[in-house]
Amino acid sequence: MNSNVLNAERVGFVTTPPTVAGNLPKGWMPASSITEAEFLSLPRPRERCRFSNLSRTTLVELLDRGVICGVTIRRPGAMRGKRLIVKKSLADYLYSLAERAGRKVGVGTEVAS
Repeated sequence: MNSNVLNAERVGFVTTPPTVAGNLPKGWMPASSITEAEFLSLPRPRERCRFSNLSRTTLVELLDRGVICGVTIRRPGAMRGKRLIVKKSLADYLYSLAERAGRKVGVGTEVAS
């Protein structure tokens, strides 16, 4: 067992690995549902996000501008890596767009155009 996990348990913290939804290599970890995930993978090129239906390009632009939060996982010295989006930041951004447009949005409520 990882020494960080042991130290956390000794202090009284219970830690679990974060969950990710969408586009994971087969066999990497059990697929979790989008509702349970803390992080979202970027969709493949020419595909759309299962959570927001936004394109990969739009999501990358939002990440680069700092509008939504994300992390990049890569090995030291590597040029390429895996970009993950913090799902809560994407949801908060979408809710802010609806509020700016003057629409009331809640959980389970669809935004009418």
